[in-house]
Amino acid sequence: MLKTQKHSPLTKVSIYAAAAVFSFSLLIAAGHLKLILTAFAYFVSLVFLLWGLYHLPILAAGLTRMDTAKPADPLSLPTVSILIPAKHEPWVIGRAVNIAANHLDYPEGKKEVVVVTEDEETAMAAMPLAAANPESVKIFFRSAPSRIETKPAALDDVVHFTNGEIIAIFDAEDVPDRDVLMKVMPFFDDPKVGAVQGILRMGNREDAWLARMMDLEYASWFRIHLWGRRKLGFFIPLGGTCCFLRREFLRGVGWWDSKNLTEDLEVAVRLTFSGYDIKMVEVRSWGEAPIRVGEWMRQRGRWMRGYLQTFLTYWLPALRNMRRLGFLKTLSMILVLGAPFVMILVPIGYALTFLWAVTEVFKLWAPGLMALTFPRWAVIPLLFNFVFYGAVLAGIVLENKNRRNLLWLPTYFLYMFLHIAGLIYAFWLHWTRPLYWAKTEHYGLGWKEHLSLAPRS
Repeated sequence: MLKTQKHSPLTKVSIYAAAAVFSFSLLIAAGHLKLILTAFAYFVSLVFLLWGLYHLPILAAGLTRMDTAKPADPLSLPTVSILIPAKHEPWVIGRAVNIAANHLDYPEGKKEVVVVTEDEETAMAAMPLAAANPESVKIFFRSAPSRIETKPAALDDVVHFTNGEIIAIFDAEDVPDRDVLMKVMPFFDDPKVGAVQGILRMGNREDAWLARMMDLEYASWFRIHLWGRRKLGFFIPLGGTCCFLRREFLRGVGWWDSKNLTEDLEVAVRLTFSGYDIKMVEVRSWGEAPIRVGEWMRQRGRWMRGYLQTFLTYWLPALRNMRRLGFLKTLSMILVLGAPFVMILVPIGYALTFLWAVTEVFKLWAPGLMALTFPRWAVIPLLFNFVFYGAVLAGIVLENKNRRNLLWLPTYFLYMFLHIAGLIYAFWLHWTRPLYWAKTEHYGLGWKEHLSLAPRS
């Protein structure tokens, strides 16, 4: 939710920081520090205990076999508009258009590819493909000076110039498997299905440790977490690519929110509110992960801010519609949207544990301060960490034929520390730059062949 600021961002943050320091100093002076630390320890332990118990059935359900569609009848397949939003993507847009237009199996005449961009370099790079495929490839150039420079705004502008019954969205760096459309479209035979989400993986995982960790994360998230939610009938957050939406339903919920930083998540909420079903299907598209921490931080910060935006907008409407949505779907929606608030407790938990080690184990400062602070059952939420790492392991096993990736799993905990930094950065940006779309640059890394279609390995 975007709010008008009465103070400058730096002033606002400074006021809150000063108030927090002042309040903490008063508590210390009043002799209540130990009581406060104990309350924090119990609160954090309880939240993580409930969080772990909530995820146990999801992770168990995620281990089951995913849905596959019946063979498609070419005569009954719907028309498809493949939207490729691209900004400063001249290095990859040609490959993306070529694959979408010429290398995805689908009946001729039932597929169009539409590139939407606002920079001349990307448009020029896509033009040879549009010239070679004049009937099926279009380029939409956003030149209005008042345009909002976000992905959902670009999608919202271009969708009205498309004709497909189904809207497919792929990012410019994506390399989808050849049969992705043929496997997805039969699911839309069910008139209640409003959207279908495929699995996203990283095609450049060999380029850097960070890219490999993101690939492991995606194998766990899409194959285990999202499929587990689907299997249990929980709310499913859509991904921003390898995503397929029924045009009629998308129009019914008002298209995209141009100011939301996670347009995929936000439109999934409105589809769910409207009673439409979201499917999770075993098809894959291969993206490009950032290989530098700064790029990863900007990307992850934008995603987490989008979750904050969507939570602040929809948590109360979700509660008001609980009777219609059902308790489980409402609860799972609020918990998905509110994940950043749970994650922000992680550094607090680490800080309390560090303080316990300093005061009770090494006795370097204030011995006895943290004595008996943590409840005995705090070991249970601690053990849930192994369950979440188990989900990553399961994702690797189910998604990769090459078991060498298992050797990298012990380093995954370092990647989780990056999430803490990304979350803090996201909260900072939420207060200081309400509408800032941090663009992730892509250069076609990891792909040795121009038309590689990424076999599973």
